Amino acid sequence: MLNLFLELLRKRHRCGEGPSGGVKWYRKAAEQENAQAQNQLANCYYFGHGVPTNLVEAVKWIRKAADHNEPTAQNNLGDCYPRRTRVGQDNSEAVKWFRKAAEKNNADAQYNLALLLCPRVWRDAR
Repeated sequence: MLNLFLELLRKRHRCGEGPSGGVKWYRKAAEQENAQAQNQLANCYYFGHGVPTNLVEAVKWIRKAADHNEPTAQNNLGDCYPRRTRVGQDNSEAVKWFRKAAEKNNADAQYNLALLLCPRVWRDAR
């Protein structure tokens, strides 16, 4: 039931846009260890939807969701490492997180892992 609620919230209120303010509900679910909500809350902080942009908070919530085996969050966390965001550049950590998500059939992670393992392609694609 909570997953259905989160999906409806994601479609209708996009992190605080709309009458009920999605951030509040994402935070409530995220604090109850819901990985999808943690990832959505991270997106709110990363993009500044409904809250001021805060990369430290974004990475904190992405990491929590990734630690709960949420493949989209694992891909997103992997993407933080080669981009030199708040986690610092570490391609071995990026490979670790892309691989975890890729093993769960996350197509974005599979693509990112292939790019990272072929440095010339990575450089040209980014």
